[in-house]
Amino acid sequence: MALALMPRDKVKSSFEEIQEDASKLLDQPMDQLMEYFEDNWMNDVDLWNVSESNVRTNNNCEGRKKISQINFNKYSSFLLKDITIG
Repeated sequence: MALALMPRDKVKSSFEEIQEDASKLLDQPMDQLMEYFEDNWMNDVDLWNVSESNVRTNNNCEGRKKISQINFNKYSSFLLKDITIG
């Protein structure tokens, strides 16, 4: 579910809409998931909602590594030109 990316004030109504749509499926295959999510996650939306976060990866370290690689690649020839091997 993309609820984690939605504005906090829209999460509850969006979840209810998903529940309503899921209940219309034959054999109601989503019932257990909806019940689990409601019981375990909907009572503390601030814990998992990232709609206002500046981090754009699912792993903050991954984002920092990417920035480091970009910076290293950008400046590596400048940094390494004074290093001699031998």
